[in-house]
Amino acid sequence: MTTECWSLRARLPRGVVPGVPLRDMVNNRKIFANSYWGNFRFHLVGWSRKVISNNINNRNKLVEEYKIKSYKGGIPLKKTKYFEIPNIVEFSRNSCKTLDHCEYYYTSDKKHILIFSDKLNFHDDDDYEILLNNGYFEYPSIYGTIRTFMKIV
Repeated sequence: MTTECWSLRARLPRGVVPGVPLRDMVNNRKIFANSYWGNFRFHLVGWSRKVISNNINNRNKLVEEYKIKSYKGGIPLKKTKYFEIPNIVEFSRNSCKTLDHCEYYYTSDKKHILIFSDKLNFHDDDDYEILLNNGYFEYPSIYGTIRTFMKIV
């Protein structure tokens, strides 16, 4: 085995081998199986063992705390109006067109969750204040080290 492979293996959470999709590292594989995050390969994302472990723990807590039932490819059209903030959070059909790393979930108590980690469009406290004033709240990061926000409808 090469030195590079050994150093990579040292960064992996215990029992995980390079090439394993992140979805296989959470408690609820089925929920994250179709998300883009769930399909990343650990060795390709370049995050440290600590960052991945935090993301996995936060995703496990997210599923438990909010009774997440399933990942969805988009928010139902009739619900997008509850998540929009003009010129900040906008949708094209049922997908968010203005945010990076958006994920949509449906809960067992029939709620819709929009959660995102976006460092491209949000840089300072004024940006975050707009989100907070429109019903979004900060959640522990589920995507690398980027601040994560969510709203439940």
